[in-house]
Amino acid sequence: MLAPLALAGAARAETSPYGVAVSQQFVRDSNVLRAIDAAAQSDTISASGLRLMLDQPLGRHRLHASASYDMNRYSNLDYLNNNSYQADVGLDWTAAGLWRGEVGASASNQLFLYDLSTVTPVSEKTEERTDRVFARARVGVVTAFTFDAGFENYRRTYSTERFQSRDLNWRRADMGVRWQPQPDFNVRGAVSYSEGEYPQLSTGDEFTRNELRTDVFWRPSGASTVDASASVSRERHSLQTSRSATYWSGSVKWAWQPTGKLGVSTRVVRDSDAGASDQGSVLADAKLRTTFEVTGNWLATSKVNVQVQARRVQRQIDSTFLVLTTAQQASDATHTLSVAASYQPMRSVELGCRLQREQRSVGNANALLTYAFNANVASCYGQLWWR
Repeated sequence: MLAPLALAGAARAETSPYGVAVSQQFVRDSNVLRAIDAAAQSDTISASGLRLMLDQPLGRHRLHASASYDMNRYSNLDYLNNNSYQADVGLDWTAAGLWRGEVGASASNQLFLYDLSTVTPVSEKTEERTDRVFARARVGVVTAFTFDAGFENYRRTYSTERFQSRDLNWRRADMGVRWQPQPDFNVRGAVSYSEGEYPQLSTGDEFTRNELRTDVFWRPSGASTVDASASVSRERHSLQTSRSATYWSGSVKWAWQPTGKLGVSTRVVRDSDAGASDQGSVLADAKLRTTFEVTGNWLATSKVNVQVQARRVQRQIDSTFLVLTTAQQASDATHTLSVAASYQPMRSVELGCRLQREQRSVGNANALLTYAFNANVASCYGQLWWR
Protein backbone atom coordinates (compact mmCIF):
# COMPACT_ATOMS: atom_id res chain seq x y z
CA MET A 1 0.00 0.00 0.00
CA LEU A 2 2.82 2.41 0.87
CA ALA A 3 5.69 1.31 -1.35
CA PRO A 4 4.77 2.99 -4.69
CA LEU A 5 5.14 6.54 -3.34
CA ALA A 6 8.41 5.76 -1.62
CA LEU A 7 9.78 4.29 -4.83
CA ALA A 8 9.11 7.46 -6.79
CA GLY A 9 12.76 8.07 -7.62
CA ALA A 10 13.98 4.51 -7.99
CA ALA A 11 13.51 4.28 -11.73
CA ARG A 12 15.79 7.18 -12.64
CA ALA A 13 18.68 6.22 -14.86
CA GLU A 14 22.00 6.16 -13.06
CA THR A 15 25.60 5.49 -14.03
CA SER A 16 26.09 2.67 -11.51
CA PRO A 17 24.31 -0.62 -12.28
CA TYR A 18 23.67 -1.25 -8.58
CA GLY A 19 21.68 0.64 -5.98
CA VAL A 20 20.61 0.31 -2.34
CA ALA A 21 18.22 2.64 -0.54
CA VAL A 22 16.44 3.06 2.76
CA SER A 23 13.10 4.85 3.00
CA GLN A 24 10.67 6.11 5.60
CA GLN A 25 7.08 7.14 5.05
CA PHE A 26 4.33 8.39 7.35
CA VAL A 27 0.66 8.33 6.33
CA ARG A 28 -2.40 9.83 8.01
CA ASP A 29 -5.60 8.22 6.73
CA SER A 30 -9.05 9.38 7.85
CA ASN A 31 -10.77 6.15 6.75
CA VAL A 32 -8.28 3.29 6.70
CA LEU A 33 -10.81 0.57 5.90
CA ARG A 34 -12.78 2.68 3.39
CA ALA A 35 -15.91 2.05 5.44
CA ILE A 36 -19.16 4.02 5.46
CA ASP A 37 -18.78 7.42 7.12
CA ALA A 38 -20.43 6.29 10.35
CA ALA A 39 -17.88 3.47 10.76
CA ALA A 40 -14.76 5.30 9.54
CA GLN A 41 -11.57 4.69 11.55
CA SER A 42 -8.56 6.97 11.19
CA ASP A 43 -4.97 6.00 11.86
CA THR A 44 -1.33 6.93 11.36
CA ILE A 45 0.82 4.41 9.49
CA SER A 46 4.60 4.15 9.43
CA ALA A 47 6.41 2.34 6.61
CA SER A 48 10.13 1.65 6.91
CA GLY A 49 11.65 0.18 3.78
CA LEU A 50 14.68 -1.19 1.99
CA ARG A 51 15.19 -0.91 -1.79
CA LEU A 52 17.54 -2.80 -4.11
CA MET A 53 18.10 -2.30 -7.83
CA LEU A 54 20.25 -3.74 -10.63
CA ASP A 55 20.59 -2.60 -14.25
CA GLN A 56 23.50 -4.45 -15.83
CA PRO A 57 24.41 -4.74 -19.54
CA LEU A 58 25.55 -8.24 -20.54
CA GLY A 59 27.00 -7.88 -24.01
CA ARG A 60 24.03 -7.37 -26.31
CA HIS A 61 21.64 -8.22 -23.48
CA ARG A 62 20.54 -6.33 -20.36
CA LEU A 63 19.68 -7.74 -16.94
CA HIS A 64 17.49 -5.61 -14.68
CA ALA A 65 16.03 -6.34 -11.26
CA SER A 66 14.46 -4.49 -8.35
CA ALA A 67 13.23 -5.44 -4.90
CA SER A 68 11.53 -3.62 -2.04
CA TYR A 69 10.65 -4.64 1.50
CA ASP A 70 8.50 -2.55 3.87
CA MET A 71 7.56 -2.89 7.52
CA ASN A 72 4.11 -1.27 7.81
CA ARG A 73 2.97 -0.40 11.33
CA TYR A 74 -0.43 1.03 12.38
CA SER A 75 -0.70 3.17 15.52
CA ASN A 76 -4.23 2.09 16.52
CA LEU A 77 -5.31 -0.73 14.19
CA ASP A 78 -2.23 -2.76 15.05
CA TYR A 79 -3.84 -6.03 13.94
CA LEU A 80 -3.14 -4.75 10.41
CA ASN A 81 0.63 -4.55 10.98
CA ASN A 82 2.36 -6.33 8.11
CA ASN A 83 5.52 -6.72 6.09
CA SER A 84 5.16 -6.28 2.33
CA TYR A 85 7.51 -6.95 -0.55
CA GLN A 86 7.79 -6.56 -4.31
CA ALA A 87 10.43 -8.23 -6.50
CA ASP A 88 10.94 -8.03 -10.27
CA VAL A 89 13.62 -9.49 -12.54
CA GLY A 90 13.92 -9.39 -16.32
CA LEU A 91 16.30 -9.99 -19.19
CA ASP A 92 16.17 -8.01 -22.44
CA TRP A 93 17.86 -10.19 -25.05
CA THR A 94 19.02 -9.80 -28.63
CA ALA A 95 19.81 -12.79 -30.83
CA ALA A 96 21.47 -13.18 -34.19
CA GLY A 97 19.60 -11.63 -37.06
CA LEU A 98 16.53 -9.55 -36.28
CA TRP A 99 15.35 -11.38 -33.14
CA ARG A 100 14.96 -9.70 -29.76
CA GLY A 101 12.68 -9.97 -26.75
CA GLU A 102 12.23 -10.11 -22.99
CA VAL A 103 11.71 -12.71 -20.29
CA GLY A 104 10.87 -11.90 -16.69
CA ALA A 105 9.16 -12.74 -13.44
CA SER A 106 7.69 -10.85 -10.49
CA ALA A 107 6.28 -11.62 -7.05
CA SER A 108 4.56 -9.46 -4.44
CA ASN A 109 2.91 -9.76 -1.05
CA GLN A 110 0.87 -6.94 0.46
CA LEU A 111 -1.98 -6.16 2.81
CA PHE A 112 -5.42 -6.47 1.25
CA LEU A 113 -7.58 -3.91 3.04
CA TYR A 114 -10.52 -2.64 1.11
CA ASP A 115 -13.57 -4.83 0.86
CA LEU A 116 -15.24 -1.96 -0.93
CA SER A 117 -18.52 -3.66 -1.77
CA THR A 118 -19.87 -4.65 1.61
CA VAL A 119 -20.65 -2.73 4.79
CA THR A 120 -19.23 -5.55 6.93
CA PRO A 121 -16.08 -4.19 8.65
CA VAL A 122 -12.76 -5.91 7.99
CA SER A 123 -11.86 -7.58 11.29
CA GLU A 124 -8.91 -9.73 10.26
CA LYS A 125 -5.66 -9.24 8.39
CA THR A 126 -5.66 -10.56 4.84
CA GLU A 127 -2.58 -10.62 2.65
CA GLU A 128 -2.65 -10.78 -1.14
CA ARG A 129 0.14 -12.59 -2.99
CA THR A 130 0.71 -12.39 -6.74
CA ASP A 131 3.18 -14.20 -9.00
CA ARG A 132 3.81 -13.55 -12.69
CA VAL A 133 6.14 -14.91 -15.38
CA PHE A 134 6.25 -13.76 -19.00
CA ALA A 135 8.19 -14.10 -22.23
CA ARG A 136 8.03 -12.14 -25.49
CA ALA A 137 9.92 -12.32 -28.78
CA ARG A 138 10.01 -10.00 -31.81
CA VAL A 139 11.48 -10.25 -35.26
CA GLY A 140 11.94 -7.47 -37.82
CA VAL A 141 13.70 -4.18 -37.10
CA VAL A 142 14.77 -3.10 -40.60
CA THR A 143 11.49 -3.24 -42.50
CA ALA A 144 8.26 -1.45 -41.59
CA PHE A 145 6.81 -4.68 -40.18
CA THR A 146 7.56 -6.30 -36.83
CA PHE A 147 6.11 -9.64 -35.75
CA ASP A 148 5.81 -10.52 -32.07
CA ALA A 149 4.47 -13.27 -29.83
CA GLY A 150 4.25 -13.65 -26.08
CA PHE A 151 3.11 -15.75 -23.16
CA GLU A 152 2.12 -14.78 -19.60
CA ASN A 153 1.16 -16.77 -16.51
CA TYR A 154 -0.40 -15.05 -13.48
CA ARG A 155 -1.52 -16.32 -10.07
CA ARG A 156 -3.25 -14.48 -7.22
CA THR A 157 -4.02 -15.91 -3.77
CA TYR A 158 -5.42 -14.60 -0.48
CA SER A 159 -4.41 -15.67 3.00
CA THR A 160 -7.85 -15.80 4.67
CA GLU A 161 -10.92 -17.87 3.85
CA ARG A 162 -13.12 -14.79 3.48
CA PHE A 163 -11.39 -13.75 0.26
CA GLN A 164 -10.18 -17.06 -1.15
CA SER A 165 -13.06 -17.15 -3.62
CA ARG A 166 -11.04 -14.47 -5.47
CA ASP A 167 -8.00 -16.74 -5.91
CA LEU A 168 -7.18 -16.69 -9.61
CA ASN A 169 -4.98 -18.68 -12.01
CA TRP A 170 -4.67 -17.11 -15.44
CA ARG A 171 -2.66 -17.76 -18.64
CA ARG A 172 -2.50 -15.90 -21.93
CA ALA A 173 -0.76 -16.29 -25.29
CA ASP A 174 -0.83 -13.66 -28.04
CA MET A 175 0.72 -12.86 -31.39
CA GLY A 176 0.60 -9.78 -33.55
CA VAL A 177 2.15 -7.67 -36.28
CA ARG A 178 3.13 -4.00 -36.09
CA TRP A 179 3.31 -1.68 -39.10
CA GLN A 180 5.43 1.45 -38.71
CA PRO A 181 5.70 3.39 -41.98
CA GLN A 182 7.31 6.36 -40.18
CA PRO A 183 8.80 7.03 -36.71
CA ASP A 184 5.77 9.05 -35.59
CA PHE A 185 3.07 6.51 -36.44
CA ASN A 186 2.50 2.78 -36.01
CA VAL A 187 -0.41 0.33 -35.89
CA ARG A 188 -0.44 -3.10 -34.27
CA GLY A 189 -3.00 -5.84 -34.73
CA ALA A 190 -3.01 -8.87 -32.45
CA VAL A 191 -4.99 -11.94 -31.47
CA SER A 192 -4.82 -13.55 -28.05
CA TYR A 193 -6.18 -16.55 -26.19
CA SER A 194 -6.61 -16.59 -22.41
CA GLU A 195 -7.76 -19.28 -20.04
CA GLY A 196 -8.08 -19.35 -16.29
CA GLU A 197 -10.01 -20.47 -13.29
CA TYR A 198 -11.25 -19.30 -9.91
CA PRO A 199 -10.38 -22.54 -8.07
CA GLN A 200 -12.03 -21.54 -4.77
CA LEU A 201 -15.20 -20.10 -6.30
CA SER A 202 -18.07 -22.47 -5.39
CA THR A 203 -17.43 -25.56 -7.54
CA GLY A 204 -14.76 -23.67 -9.46
CA ASP A 205 -15.35 -21.42 -12.45
CA GLU A 206 -13.19 -21.91 -15.55
CA PHE A 207 -13.18 -19.36 -18.35
CA THR A 208 -11.63 -18.79 -21.77
CA ARG A 209 -11.26 -15.55 -23.67
CA ASN A 210 -10.52 -14.96 -27.37
CA GLU A 211 -9.60 -11.39 -28.22
CA LEU A 212 -8.88 -9.30 -31.31
CA ARG A 213 -7.04 -6.06 -30.52
CA THR A 214 -5.76 -3.00 -32.39
CA ASP A 215 -3.26 -0.47 -31.00
CA VAL A 216 -2.37 2.87 -32.59
CA PHE A 217 0.45 5.28 -31.74
CA TRP A 218 0.62 8.75 -33.31
CA ARG A 219 2.87 11.73 -32.65
CA PRO A 220 1.07 14.65 -34.30
CA SER A 221 3.73 17.12 -33.17
CA GLY A 222 6.93 17.25 -31.17
CA ALA A 223 4.92 18.23 -28.09
CA SER A 224 2.15 15.62 -28.06
CA THR A 225 1.45 11.91 -28.51
CA VAL A 226 -1.72 9.85 -28.84
CA ASP A 227 -2.04 6.19 -27.80
CA ALA A 228 -5.31 4.39 -28.57
CA SER A 229 -6.52 0.81 -28.46
CA ALA A 230 -9.73 -1.07 -29.18
CA SER A 231 -10.57 -4.73 -28.73
CA VAL A 232 -13.44 -7.16 -29.05
CA SER A 233 -13.43 -10.41 -27.13
CA ARG A 234 -15.55 -13.51 -26.64
CA GLU A 235 -15.57 -14.90 -23.12
CA ARG A 236 -17.00 -18.22 -21.95
CA HIS A 237 -17.50 -19.37 -18.34
CA SER A 238 -18.14 -22.93 -17.21
CA LEU A 239 -20.04 -21.95 -14.05
CA GLN A 240 -21.41 -18.48 -14.66
CA THR A 241 -22.76 -18.94 -18.17
CA SER A 242 -24.59 -15.59 -17.91
CA ARG A 243 -21.14 -14.00 -18.26
CA SER A 244 -20.41 -15.85 -21.50
CA ALA A 245 -20.74 -13.02 -24.01
CA THR A 246 -18.98 -10.68 -26.42
CA TYR A 247 -17.32 -7.62 -24.88
CA TRP A 248 -15.86 -4.38 -26.24
CA SER A 249 -13.14 -2.37 -24.54
CA GLY A 250 -10.76 0.43 -25.45
CA SER A 251 -8.62 3.31 -24.29
CA VAL A 252 -7.30 6.67 -25.48
CA LYS A 253 -4.40 8.60 -23.94
CA TRP A 254 -3.21 12.03 -25.04
CA ALA A 255 0.04 13.43 -23.63
CA TRP A 256 1.05 17.05 -24.22
CA GLN A 257 4.29 18.72 -23.15
CA PRO A 258 4.17 22.36 -24.26
CA THR A 259 7.42 23.22 -22.45
CA GLY A 260 10.31 21.34 -20.90
CA LYS A 261 8.84 21.96 -17.45
CA LEU A 262 5.12 21.36 -18.00
CA GLY A 263 3.33 18.18 -19.04
CA VAL A 264 -0.36 17.23 -19.20
CA SER A 265 -1.95 13.88 -20.00
CA THR A 266 -5.54 12.72 -20.27
CA ARG A 267 -6.72 9.12 -20.34
CA VAL A 268 -10.07 7.41 -20.93
CA VAL A 269 -10.41 3.64 -20.46
CA ARG A 270 -13.43 1.41 -20.96
CA ASP A 271 -12.79 -2.01 -19.43
CA SER A 272 -15.37 -4.75 -19.86
CA ASP A 273 -13.22 -7.72 -18.85
CA ALA A 274 -15.78 -9.87 -17.06
CA GLY A 275 -13.11 -12.16 -15.69
CA ALA A 276 -11.69 -9.53 -13.34
CA SER A 277 -13.22 -8.71 -9.97
CA ASP A 278 -12.81 -5.02 -9.25
CA GLN A 279 -12.34 -4.17 -5.56
CA GLY A 280 -15.58 -5.96 -4.74
CA SER A 281 -16.67 -8.41 -2.14
CA VAL A 282 -17.28 -12.07 -2.96
CA LEU A 283 -20.74 -10.91 -4.10
CA ALA A 284 -19.65 -8.20 -6.51
CA ASP A 285 -17.94 -8.13 -9.88
CA ALA A 286 -17.54 -5.15 -12.21
CA LYS A 287 -19.42 -5.70 -15.46
CA LEU A 288 -18.17 -2.41 -16.90
CA ARG A 289 -15.61 0.05 -15.60
CA THR A 290 -14.98 3.45 -17.21
CA THR A 291 -12.05 5.58 -16.07
CA PHE A 292 -11.42 9.27 -16.80
CA GLU A 293 -8.07 10.66 -15.67
CA VAL A 294 -6.20 13.96 -16.04
CA THR A 295 -2.62 14.39 -14.79
CA GLY A 296 -0.45 17.49 -14.74
CA ASN A 297 3.29 17.60 -14.00
CA TRP A 298 5.25 20.78 -13.36
CA LEU A 299 9.01 20.86 -12.93
CA ALA A 300 9.06 23.98 -10.75
CA THR A 301 12.86 23.95 -10.44
CA SER A 302 15.62 21.50 -11.26
CA LYS A 303 14.99 19.93 -7.82
CA VAL A 304 11.23 20.36 -7.26
CA ASN A 305 8.48 18.52 -9.12
CA VAL A 306 4.72 18.99 -8.58
CA GLN A 307 1.99 16.63 -9.78
CA VAL A 308 -1.79 17.13 -9.75
CA GLN A 309 -4.17 14.32 -10.70
CA ALA A 310 -7.94 13.96 -10.94
CA ARG A 311 -9.64 10.62 -11.60
CA ARG A 312 -13.20 9.35 -11.92
CA VAL A 313 -13.93 5.61 -11.97
CA GLN A 314 -17.50 4.63 -12.80
CA ARG A 315 -18.61 1.03 -12.27
CA GLN A 316 -21.58 -1.07 -13.24
CA ILE A 317 -21.60 -4.10 -10.94
CA ASP A 318 -23.78 -7.10 -10.25
CA SER A 319 -23.83 -10.24 -8.13
CA THR A 320 -24.08 -12.88 -10.82
CA PHE A 321 -20.56 -14.15 -10.26
CA LEU A 322 -21.67 -15.92 -7.10
CA VAL A 323 -25.39 -15.48 -6.63
CA LEU A 324 -26.91 -18.12 -8.87
CA THR A 325 -30.61 -17.33 -8.32
CA THR A 326 -31.57 -13.69 -8.83
CA ALA A 327 -28.97 -11.16 -9.95
CA GLN A 328 -28.63 -7.81 -8.19
CA GLN A 329 -27.24 -4.71 -9.88
CA ALA A 330 -25.83 -1.37 -8.81
CA SER A 331 -23.61 1.44 -10.02
CA ASP A 332 -21.20 3.83 -8.34
CA ALA A 333 -18.57 6.47 -9.10
CA THR A 334 -15.34 7.07 -7.20
CA HIS A 335 -13.62 10.46 -7.49
CA THR A 336 -9.98 10.92 -6.49
CA LEU A 337 -8.06 14.20 -6.39
CA SER A 338 -4.40 14.30 -5.38
CA VAL A 339 -1.58 16.83 -5.18
CA ALA A 340 2.01 15.68 -4.72
CA ALA A 341 5.38 17.41 -4.56
CA SER A 342 8.89 15.95 -4.48
CA TYR A 343 12.21 17.59 -3.68
CA GLN A 344 15.58 16.13 -4.67
CA PRO A 345 18.36 18.28 -3.16
CA MET A 346 20.97 15.83 -4.45
CA ARG A 347 21.08 12.74 -6.63
CA SER A 348 20.90 10.31 -3.71
CA VAL A 349 18.22 12.03 -1.61
CA GLU A 350 14.52 12.49 -2.29
CA LEU A 351 11.76 13.94 -0.12
CA GLY A 352 8.09 14.27 -0.91
CA CYS A 353 4.52 14.72 0.32
CA ARG A 354 1.06 13.95 -1.04
CA LEU A 355 -2.50 15.02 -0.23
CA GLN A 356 -5.38 12.92 -1.54
CA ARG A 357 -9.16 13.07 -1.36
CA GLU A 358 -11.35 10.05 -2.21
CA GLN A 359 -15.13 10.12 -2.46
CA ARG A 360 -17.55 7.52 -3.75
CA SER A 361 -21.19 8.10 -4.60
CA VAL A 362 -23.78 5.44 -5.34
CA GLY A 363 -26.12 5.66 -8.31
CA ASN A 364 -28.74 3.14 -7.22
CA ALA A 365 -28.36 2.01 -3.63
CA ASN A 366 -27.73 -1.67 -2.95
CA ALA A 367 -26.08 -2.32 0.40
CA LEU A 368 -24.95 -5.79 -0.67
CA LEU A 369 -22.97 -4.49 -3.63
CA THR A 370 -21.73 -0.95 -2.98
CA TYR A 371 -21.95 2.04 -0.67
CA ALA A 372 -20.71 5.63 -0.36
CA PHE A 373 -17.58 6.61 1.55
CA ASN A 374 -15.15 9.50 2.01
CA ALA A 375 -11.44 9.46 2.83
CA ASN A 376 -8.64 12.02 3.21
CA VAL A 377 -5.02 10.87 3.07
CA ALA A 378 -1.84 12.84 3.79
CA SER A 379 1.62 11.31 3.50
CA CYS A 380 5.28 12.32 3.49
CA TYR A 381 8.35 10.23 2.70
CA GLY A 382 12.09 10.37 2.41
CA GLN A 383 14.59 8.00 0.86
CA LEU A 384 18.37 7.80 0.62
CA TRP A 385 20.19 5.94 -2.18
CA TRP A 386 23.71 4.52 -2.38
CA ARG A 387 24.89 3.75 -5.90
